[in-house]
Amino acid sequence: MSLHLDNLLRLEVKQLHKAGALKIGANCAIEWADGSCVAMSATDERLTLAYEHQGKTSTTHLMLSRTACNYGGDRPWVICPRLGCHHRASVLFLYGGAFMCRHCTGLLYASQAETANWRANRQAWKLRSRLGIKAGDMTQAGYIERPKGKHRKTHERDINRLDRLERKAWRYPIALLEKLQGAQGLINNR
Repeated sequence: MSLHLDNLLRLEVKQLHKAGALKIGANCAIEWADGSCVAMSATDERLTLAYEHQGKTSTTHLMLSRTACNYGGDRPWVICPRLGCHHRASVLFLYGGAFMCRHCTGLLYASQAETANWRANRQAWKLRSRLGIKAGDMTQAGYIERPKGKHRKTHERDINRLDRLERKAWRYPIALLEKLQGAQGLINNR
C-alpha cells in the first residue's frame, strides 16, 4: 500500500473552529485512533500545539489567519509552519513528525492516484450502494428496480450514470482480454 494523505493524521481547522478551540484562551486536546494526541491552546492569532506521535513529544506554534465571509463572520485558516512554505491551509497533516500542508508533504489523496477505470469502478460501486444494491450483486443497471417514493427521472438518471460508469470501468479489462485472445490466436496459428 502506498502512502496517501488519507492515511495521515490530520488537523482540520473547520472542526476546531466549530468546537470553539480557536477562541482566545481556549484549551483542548485531540486523541487519534493510533494513540497519538495533541493538546492545543489558542491566543490572539496563534495556536500552540504540544503533541505526541510515535513516542516523540514536540511543540509547534501555528499562525492563524482569517478571511471575511460574504454574509458576515470570518473563516479561520492556519499558516503552514514549514520553513519556506507559509501557505494558508484548512487542513494540516502530521507527516515526518511535523504538521504541514498537503503541498509540503508532496503526497496525493488516494482518489488522485487512481486510474480512470478504477475511479469509474469505485464511483459505480458507490452509486450501486446508494441504489440499495448489496456488494457482489452484479444486477445489470437496466434491471435495478426503482424504490418506492423515488422520482422516476432521478432513478433513470442514476441508472444511466451507473451504466456509463460501468462501461468505462470495464473498457480496460475487456481491451486487455481481447489483446490476450489475439496473442493466443497468434501462438495457436504457429
